[in-house]
Amino acid sequence: MRRLLVVLVVLPVLYNTLAIPRALARAPIFYDIRVEINYEGGYLEAVEKLSYLNETGATLSSLVFQVPPAYFRAFSLSSTSVNDQPVQAARNGSLLELPLEGPLKPGEQAIAVLRFRLDLPPSDGRFGFSDGIMALGDWYPMLSAYRSGWLSYQYVDLGDPFVSDVADYDVFVATSQPLVIAATGETVSQSGTRWHFKATRVRDFALALSPRYLTLSKVVDGVKITVFHQPETARGAAAALERAGEALRFYNARIAPYPYSNLNLAQTGYKEKHHPAQEHSGLVFLRGDVMEENGPWLDILVAHETAHQWFYGLVGNDQVSDPWLDEGLVTFLSLDFIKERHPELYRPLWETWGSFRDNGFLNRPILAHPKKEEYFDHAYRQGATFLSELKDLMGPAAFYEGLQAYFEENRYRLARPQDLLRAMYLAAGRTEVLPLYRRYFDFPFLRNPKLTARVIFPAEATWVGNVTIPLQVEPANGKHRVLVYLDGKLFLEESGLTELELNTGSFPEGRHGLRVVITDDGLYRVEQESAFAVLHPTPVPTPTATATSASPFQALSAVRQGQAPVLWTVLGVVGIAALFGLITALASVRRR
Repeated sequence: MRRLLVVLVVLPVLYNTLAIPRALARAPIFYDIRVEINYEGGYLEAVEKLSYLNETGATLSSLVFQVPPAYFRAFSLSSTSVNDQPVQAARNGSLLELPLEGPLKPGEQAIAVLRFRLDLPPSDGRFGFSDGIMALGDWYPMLSAYRSGWLSYQYVDLGDPFVSDVADYDVFVATSQPLVIAATGETVSQSGTRWHFKATRVRDFALALSPRYLTLSKVVDGVKITVFHQPETARGAAAALERAGEALRFYNARIAPYPYSNLNLAQTGYKEKHHPAQEHSGLVFLRGDVMEENGPWLDILVAHETAHQWFYGLVGNDQVSDPWLDEGLVTFLSLDFIKERHPELYRPLWETWGSFRDNGFLNRPILAHPKKEEYFDHAYRQGATFLSELKDLMGPAAFYEGLQAYFEENRYRLARPQDLLRAMYLAAGRTEVLPLYRRYFDFPFLRNPKLTARVIFPAEATWVGNVTIPLQVEPANGKHRVLVYLDGKLFLEESGLTELELNTGSFPEGRHGLRVVITDDGLYRVEQESAFAVLHPTPVPTPTATATSASPFQALSAVRQGQAPVLWTVLGVVGIAALFGLITALASVRRR
């Protein structure tokens, strides 16, 4: 029997969370970036301050950053510090690691400062300086996502080799001459050549700058959509604005309302026609020649990158290991949008963006595709083909019900393939989807037996002292995973448990909510919740005792029963133990 007494796990989360500054309460990652851009010289200098709250559940010894500009030899680092202490950063290709001065425990905060310079190369459509436009996509050192370790992927010039968690941003920009700037988030202020932008809970922060930008805008469903373009692409800009508005309205209805106040689309320059478009949070890059041609390719690219605002921006994923999970999904969504709103364009676009099936499985990483064409065929086209077949099998209503559930469950998180497949499996009801899954994927979890589970919460509304919660799980093979959330916050994750024993003496008094999730880490998942109140027993008065007569075990008992404030109890235990040891040692000396 796997049982766990939950005492020490609860304390760091509850009490360290209470100590978090209010400024960091919105997101555990906060960027303050001050950048000076020399437009004439094609370079910028920046100071990046990262405030990071460790919510990984692990003790960290370093912070790892992704630096895509290093791949282009455009990045130079002048200094780094952590918590006001200089540190020696270690760079390996496009990865940058900053050692911490000491272990960063769960619930603790670190502040890193990086000073760097970018000398921009000719633009590839998403990063660089061409045609009078500075495209700053994935341009600053971005903290890697942590999933049982830092996701340390080297940049490759294929697909989107970036993985990041959502964060808040405060970005201050000063330019060497007046420029028009398209950016993620909202413009807080602008005076001459100085700009201040702010973005909340976004996947990344991007900029595009040009002195020749013109703008077109419209409001759709309360969202201001703006296209930043050069004079030569005015017709394409108008078409892009129209398609973006239609797509936004379609995805709002099918998935969930777009949560930000604006969505920007910006023309970028290019030296080589490598990246025709690129998604960023609240900002889409469109290469100039695509806007100038103003045809069906522009239609599908605008619809595709707009869909990425939901699946990449709001629901993230590991784009290196599972590129189909966002690319296949948004390709399907953009084609579904075209099919409904512009059916005359659908068939030729389906033949080039969908309609692909071979003997390979979808769950392959970026580097499993040596050529760009193979990557596009599998991640985009085959992903869209799978989802199109799934929609036909389930029916449109059940399909979009499952997609909405997937979105809500994983909003602002990094999702995994099983999260999408599970949501669709549950929404399918009696429709058998497993054969289709197994044709497109060879995930081991698709061979798991069906899991059933029950959490037996106490019948009492008020919990006192130690509370035992049995977990009934079938099959009882110990392979299931248990996640326990207290008041909406994950504080326990353990495999194979069959019983929880909670020490409520370490909980604050008052009302609480406990959610227990039991999963096979695949398609099967059981969730149960309970609301309860914690009441600490009133201490029974005892005769005053001298410190020498007290036992460390008596003090520890008080901690378990919640009869002493946490900090003073711990200090008291240490002090009593030391004094007890000293008295024992003195008595020993006297006997000698």
